[in-house]
Amino acid sequence: MPHIYTLRQDADEILVVDYTGCNEAQMMQLATKFRELIQTRSEPVLAMAIFNDRTYVTPTFMRHAEKESGAVMPLLEKVAFVGLSTTKRIILQGYNILFGRTFQPFETQEEAIRYLVDRSQSDKKSPY
Repeated sequence: MPHIYTLRQDADEILVVDYTGCNEAQMMQLATKFRELIQTRSEPVLAMAIFNDRTYVTPTFMRHAEKESGAVMPLLEKVAFVGLSTTKRIILQGYNILFGRTFQPFETQEEAIRYLVDRSQSDKKSPY
C-alpha cells in the first residue's frame, strides 16, 4: 500500500515515501505530498524512496518528480532509493547529473537506513 511515513533510527528521523505498486497518478500525488511535508518541516531531512517491479517510472512522473524534488532540494540532507531495477538505476544516474547529487540505490531498506544515518557519507557532491 503506497504511503508516506516516518522511521526512527536512534536519534535520526527518516521520511519515507513508498511507491510500491503505485500507478502514475498515485506516484505523482505521493511526490507532491512528500514535497509538501518537507516544506512544512522547513529543516534538512533524511529521505528514502521505495519502489518495486510493479512501479513504472514514466516520463510524465519523472518530470513531476524533478519539479517537486527541485523545490525542496536544499532541504534534502541525504536520499536513498530502495528496490530499483537496472533501468531505474540508470534513470537515477541521470537524476543525479541533473541535480548535481549522488543519491544512492540500495537492495534493502536496512542498507538504505545504515547509509542515511552514517554521517561520514554525503550525497551532496556531483557524480561526475
